[in-house]
Amino acid sequence: MAKYADAVEKVYPTVTNFVFFKSAVADRIHQIFVQNGICVRHMGNYIRITAGTDEENEKMLDILKQMLDY
Repeated sequence: MAKYADAVEKVYPTVTNFVFFKSAVADRIHQIFVQNGICVRHMGNYIRITAGTDEENEKMLDILKQMLDY
């Protein structure tokens, strides 16, 4: 999996059940999530990830950490 350590440009504050962030490589991030069975909302240079079950959230975080090289 490619590393995107600098991919997330801005994370927007929220009081809802989702995380919303901007990325110049949002297309690729979306593609990686979809390839791993995770549905996220892709809106141009933005990604919205809605909270799911504990298991779904753990899987999403694991994939995101791999992409961001953590």
